[in-house]
This record gives sequence, structure tokens and C-alpha cells, in this order.
Amino acid sequence: MLLSKIKRIANFLLFGVVMIFYFEGIILLGFLLIIITLLRVGDATKYIKRIWFHLTISVLSFLFPKPIYIYYDPKILRKTKNIVISNHLTEYDWLMLFTVLYRLKRFDNICIILKNSLRNIPLLGYGMKYFGYIFLNRKLEKDREIISEGIKRLKKNNEYDLLFFPEGTYLDSVSSQVCKEYMDKNPCILNGQIFRPTEVLLPRVTGFNLIKESLNGDADGIIDITMLVNPYKKYPQDYYTYTKTLTDFTDRVGFVFYLDYIENYNDKNFIYKRFKIKDDIFKVYKKLKNKRISSLCEFKMLTQKIKKENDTFKYEIIYVHSEWAPFFYTIFIYTVLFGYRLCKK
Repeated sequence: MLLSKIKRIANFLLFGVVMIFYFEGIILLGFLLIIITLLRVGDATKYIKRIWFHLTISVLSFLFPKPIYIYYDPKILRKTKNIVISNHLTEYDWLMLFTVLYRLKRFDNICIILKNSLRNIPLLGYGMKYFGYIFLNRKLEKDREIISEGIKRLKKNNEYDLLFFPEGTYLDSVSSQVCKEYMDKNPCILNGQIFRPTEVLLPRVTGFNLIKESLNGDADGIIDITMLVNPYKKYPQDYYTYTKTLTDFTDRVGFVFYLDYIENYNDKNFIYKRFKIKDDIFKVYKKLKNKRISSLCEFKMLTQKIKKENDTFKYEIIYVHSEWAPFFYTIFIYTVLFGYRLCKK
């Protein structure tokens, strides 16, 4: 018991040191942004975003060492203007989502629709505004205007990937209960039957309709992501809490991704139908009874039970890993040594 506590404290201290390194890197990126702005350099957003991604992955990869299993439609690699939708499981699943999108060459031109409160996060909030992310305040008329203006800017680009989470928040015991109470008062009818998901939250269709209306057919299609934790947990955020994620290195969360590409998304019930598919996928997946997928072979066997396999789809294993990590850590070590020498003087 004592040894376990010591390990947890040591792991937490390690995380503290790593975060000092991370914020040092963020500050340096901030100075780089200021210099670029003053010099009026051409659009460097893509490169700054890429540096930020590799910095973040380099810092946080030790917290998420488990493989990410993906099964995807290779059309995703060829399409240039996309809406990206996904279910939302935890407060940190965006890191895995970004890793997958980066692997599929869909990260450089990503634009995310976020809650307005996130724009006020020190340093990171400024970066998200610089990247052109769209912040909503959840007041319909105001959001209609914000989405319209944001997408008008987006459509000027030759490539974009517009990401949003139709559920509006991540799945946990609290959000699930709120969703159940809402569905009690507002039954959702899909194909003549009540659609009452138990493994995902009931998606909000208003935001999607505003996006579709503003894009007015400009997008090639939709990248539909179904994200699962490995092994299955009913409420991943409740189980893999921040404390557990930061201190318990013996039980690490893994992820599974299914990525479909849909070119026809004009059905008025499109979002409900896609989340019905996600809910059904989870119902099959949880029958594994918490068994962790540990190989590509096991992942293929699972997929055969969950989905009708498509010969053109690809299987892959990827990791939360950056080849730039040695570079960033070398800079950090030299900075610490330089600071130490200055202090000694």
C-alpha cells in the first residue's frame, strides 16, 4: 500500500515536470505567433498548428501508451472539404482524435466548433482563436450568426475539415441522466419508433442543420467517427478520471476508432440515424465483458461482429507518439541547464 502511494506521488510529480516543459513550449509558440504577426508573414497557421500538435503529443504520450485501433474508409485520404462528426467519451479523447486525423492527413486544415468558455483558457485559448476555431455560446440566434460568419471564412479555403461533437458534451453519469430526463419529456421518433440511446447521448440536430445550411453543399461529405475506449467502460470519464490517468500507470485507457465516409447527408434524420448506428456498435462491443483488444487480429474479429466488412476499408494500429519528441525534450533539458547555470552565477 505504501509503495503504491509512493508510485502515485512520483507519477504525479513527473506529470508536473512535464507540464512545466509543455507550458514553456506554449510560451515559445506564443512569441513565435507575435513575431509572425508583426512581420506580417504569409499564412503560417498550418505550420504553427503542426508544431503545437507535436509538442502536445510529445508531452502527453507517456499518459496514453496503449495502441489505437482504427478501421477507416480510404476515401477520407482523398477528400478535401469535409464535415467531421464524432461521439464524445472523455475530456481528453480529443488527443486520440487528433492523432487519428493527423495520421489520415486531415489535421492541418481542421477547424473545431467549441464551447465559448474554452476561448478564455490562458495561452491555449489564444491559440485556438488564432487557428480560426468557432466558439458558440449556445444561444440560437447568436450562434446562427457565429456559425454563418465562421463558415463563410472557412469556405474561402481550398481544404477544410470542420469538426464538431453533436452530443454537445462527453458521456458520463451526469450527462447521461440529464439526457434521459430530456428524452422522457421529448421522445425522439426515428423510422416510426422511439430512438432512446443508452450508450451515446441523444445528438443535437440544430447545430448540424445550421452548419449544413451555411455550407450550402460546399462540403464533399462527412467523416463519421465512432470512438470507443478499450476495454469497454459504460462511463469512461468516471472510470479513467484525471487522478487515475495521471497517477495509475498500471491501468491505461486504449481507444478504438471506426471512420466511415458519407457523401449523401441530406436526410433530415441523418444525425439521429448515424448515432443509432453508434449506439448499436456499443451494444455489441460491450458484450466482450471488459476484455481488452490486444492485437490487430482481435480487432478484425471484433469488427466482423460489429460491422459489415468492406474490402476497400483499411485496418491500422497507431500510437500517441511524435517523432519530434527528442527535439523538444533536448530543448527543454538545455533550457533547464542554462537556467541552472544562470542561477549559480
